[in-house]
Formats: sequence, C-alpha cells, structure tokens
Amino acid sequence: MRLLHSAARTQAAFDNENVVSFAGLEPVMRLAQDAGLHDVVGQRVRLGTSIGSNPAGKIATIVAGMIAGADSIDDLDALRHGGMGELFGQVYAPSTLGSFLLSAYNLTCRSAYDLMCRSVFGESLSVSP
Repeated sequence: MRLLHSAARTQAAFDNENVVSFAGLEPVMRLAQDAGLHDVVGQRVRLGTSIGSNPAGKIATIVAGMIAGADSIDDLDALRHGGMGELFGQVYAPSTLGSFLLSAYNLTCRSAYDLMCRSVFGESLSVSP
C-alpha cells in the first residue's frame, strides 16, 4: 500500500467540535466508574485544602489522560477539546490538576517526614507547609 499524497500536501485539522479524539477512552472510563473509582478515591483521599476538593474528579481526569497517552500535565488538556465535553463531565484544566498533584505530593512528603521524626526522635517536629 502506498500513500497517494506527499506529506507537504497532506494536513490534518481538528476542527469539528463533535469529534472525539480518544474514542476508546469512553468504555475504559465507564469501567473505572462502574468499578467504583470515584467512590474509593472519595473515601480515601483527603488533602484538607481547597485545591484538594473533589479529588475523585481530578484523579479520574488524570487517569483518563494517562490512558489517552498524556505524559505531562499540559498533555491533559487534550481531554478538553472537541466533543470530549459531550462525553465527560468534571474535566479539569491542566493547571488545576498540576496544583492538585503538587498539593498531594507535599502532603505525602510532610507525612513521611513526620513519620521519620517520630521514629527517630520519638516526637513529631513541626514542618511549615
């Protein structure tokens, strides 16, 4: 099989607001939803900040982005283009997701530091956020 046009004459454009670029994402995210992803995250993830509100929606967006091939926070923006809004609700902006991940990372580091201090010194040392 051979291509009929040279690369210089071929151009792809994503110009239809009803087109879904990652059609295989819908059944995978339906499976995650039916398996209880939102419920488990809602029960177990607590960040205690306004950035940490609705962790289930944010983690689901990150999971969907990873399934769609996102390998950076900016790549998660692909979930907000075209007809994706017709399929998915609560798709967060990359900046919101980056802040959420940073907040979760900082909380994890502070918790690990506190655990280390308690085990080494027998007491918790205060850490500024």
